[in-house]
Amino acid sequence: MAAVFFCAVALALPVSIAAQAETPEAGSTVRVDSIEVAGNSRVQSQLITQLFAIQAGQQITYRAVQRGTKELLATGQFDDVVIRAREPNGAGLSPYIITIQVVEAPLVSRVTIEGLQNVSAREVRDTTGLNSGFPLSQQRILEAKAYIRSELASEGIPFAEITETVVPTARENEIELVLNVSEGQRVTIAEIRFSGNTGLSDEELAGSMSTQKEGFWWFRSGTYDQVTFAGDLAENLPRLYRSRGYLDMEVIRDSLIVDPLTGKAILEVSVREGEQYLLGDFEIEGNTVFEDEELEDYFRSTRRGGLLGTLGLGGSGSPVNEEGETFNAESFNEAITAVEERYRNEGYLYIRVNPIVSLNEGEDGASPTVDASWQVVEGTPAIVNRVSIEGNEYTYEWVIRNQLFVLPGDVYSQDRLLQSYQNISALGFFEAPLPFPDIVPLDNGDVDVTFNVVEKQTGSINFGTSMGGYYGVSGFIG
Repeated sequence: MAAVFFCAVALALPVSIAAQAETPEAGSTVRVDSIEVAGNSRVQSQLITQLFAIQAGQQITYRAVQRGTKELLATGQFDDVVIRAREPNGAGLSPYIITIQVVEAPLVSRVTIEGLQNVSAREVRDTTGLNSGFPLSQQRILEAKAYIRSELASEGIPFAEITETVVPTARENEIELVLNVSEGQRVTIAEIRFSGNTGLSDEELAGSMSTQKEGFWWFRSGTYDQVTFAGDLAENLPRLYRSRGYLDMEVIRDSLIVDPLTGKAILEVSVREGEQYLLGDFEIEGNTVFEDEELEDYFRSTRRGGLLGTLGLGGSGSPVNEEGETFNAESFNEAITAVEERYRNEGYLYIRVNPIVSLNEGEDGASPTVDASWQVVEGTPAIVNRVSIEGNEYTYEWVIRNQLFVLPGDVYSQDRLLQSYQNISALGFFEAPLPFPDIVPLDNGDVDVTFNVVEKQTGSINFGTSMGGYYGVSGFIG
């Protein structure tokens, strides 16, 4: 009897075809006589054949078998799926009978999480789906472990060890799953040490970080969080250095030294500062709507001293970001955002301010410089073509439109759009946060604006009446 075997392992590797010499080649088609299912006790045969998606009378190749096998394995119900084909009469011409041989994954009858003290076991199960009544899934176990480690790390416990144990039960193909958690010592930062910094002090670097060492006050707990510390290294420290003209700064090494008995830790951060850049020339090109001086003010802000200066009420001051001073890359980028915002408030929705920065080496021992410029691409003002409101089933549309500062025919303004958004939110009729308005550009450069609202469900209906001196009886439903 000729035989064809389609085999697939539990990890859904590509299906292979092992055939005797007289069987059809891998690229040829085979007609299906019927489909049988074997090895299943929990999953119904009808569901298996539906997922396999091959029917009697169909002409198939090995690719159809691959697809069907992957669909079955993707359900998580099976540890193994093997597809066999046999010819009923051995004549070499008859359709083949396909047998789907499955090995069902064990059913988890109970999930126990032991040793977990600082995270709720129920929260772990609910968040990751690691509950009883489901087939054993290594993916869910990995997700549960990752969630536990993440939650413990946010509590300052970053080195938890987690193992799983599978315990067979009296019932066939059922198991109990036990996660054993050893949380380990809570880590608190006792000291932060820096090396390689000469331009900025240890105090300045530590002050820029969200990770802080423990202190006297309750808000200085010194909790160590891996995600927060990673953000310090990737964002906060580089941002501080860029604001002081160190454009080439990089963190070259960091380490955490923990006392296993007390949980006290020392953070060590090593940096390479590079050279400090001064501002060379600063120019603005392409602007016609606003004068150079007006746009330059966004970059050349004023440094004022004392409390009055901080409050904007006076105090002596001196210009910053002048040629020959330290180049503040953060201020440079923030000014671009402010300039684009100014243009959008005047209707120039498609404004682009392209920064151009040229680094120049210092000569004869002088500091290196930065020649910076803005290339302004203004475009044309956008006109509001249509203003739509969607999602209001009970609230009259005019109630919402009375809150708008954006009307059809107006020049687009970011400020007026934001004011309209805030006014609608302040009505208190809709779910918060209110989605930000949809702005759809049209082919001619104009825009359609849509405010989307979701009305609150009060859960009750109240009927009331009131008496008015001139209008008689009025009513409301709320």
